[in-house]
Amino acid sequence: GNEVSAALNATFPPDTSKTHHTTISVPSDVAQGEDRFLSIVSYNIPTKGSLWIHDWVNRRDQIAKIISHHKPDIVAFQEPHKEQTQDLYERLRMDGYEYYGRGRTRNDGSEYQPIFYQTSRFSVINKGCFWLSETPEEAGSKGWDAACKRHTVWMILHDRRTNQDVLVLNTHWDHKGTEARNQSGILTRKYISEMTKASPFMPIILAGDFNLFPNAEGLKHLEMTGIHQELIRSPSQDFGVEMIGSEPITFTGWNREHKMVLDYIFYKNVRCLQYGALDDACASGRLLSDHKPLFTRLLLEKKQPTEGQEIPNSSESTMSNVSMDPNDEDLELELALQMSMMKPNE
Repeated sequence: GNEVSAALNATFPPDTSKTHHTTISVPSDVAQGEDRFLSIVSYNIPTKGSLWIHDWVNRRDQIAKIISHHKPDIVAFQEPHKEQTQDLYERLRMDGYEYYGRGRTRNDGSEYQPIFYQTSRFSVINKGCFWLSETPEEAGSKGWDAACKRHTVWMILHDRRTNQDVLVLNTHWDHKGTEARNQSGILTRKYISEMTKASPFMPIILAGDFNLFPNAEGLKHLEMTGIHQELIRSPSQDFGVEMIGSEPITFTGWNREHKMVLDYIFYKNVRCLQYGALDDACASGRLLSDHKPLFTRLLLEKKQPTEGQEIPNSSESTMSNVSMDPNDEDLELELALQMSMMKPNE
């Protein structure tokens, strides 16, 4: 119980003083375009594990230190609840982050799926969420054969550096329902298509824990839109992408014994420069999650402002006008794949 955990903490205090960080160098061949770099971290951080060292209070400071050290422009967290999200915000706001998130239940509970972003670079154009179900506009709805209620949080951010809008989505697909994962792929493709219909060249970032291996059926619905799985099967300089970290594995099960691919970052209308699973951990080598943080650095095109250009006001939406026709030809989308991963739990 809590008394045992407190006693263990007193006897074997968590290693909170230092954190080992993965070294990431700026690509030298495109250094002149550094103002157009866009770095993203996707990180599944469960609220608790099976051991006392996995308690949230023993991990939250180090997790925040990872973000503070690498200073990504955008962070997509999976699994933290509202209280954990607030803990992260209290530790990251001094680094210039704000966030938007929404719980997956009707009353805003459970997983929050927050997107953190740098306010010095981005302003919010629009934001919202949809549920991975037959009724995606119904808050708290559970779809198909899913074991849990699942949803996707999204934001359209205006990038002041490059003068363009960027669509960012953060998702967590079901860990048990095969049909739910298949349908989640179809549904996600539809929403992205609808949200970018008026801006076909808008940069798109889709990050999350998909609970699928790279060749799984659910991801093939996204593959039809041009996912480059070569980046997973054979990471190589031939693709012009630098590999980050020691190995392309993002799920470890807390103990490094599990080596599976489950977490991905998809992108469109950008060039990928670097990607990989970070090896960041406590100085003792203890992992801070059953997932590794996934990192990518992208290169955006820079657009010149037009005369009289205005940035729309921020608003929240659930995209209620999305077409649900699976044969809609407008759903063609060319996303490029980053990485993935899978675990046998929620």
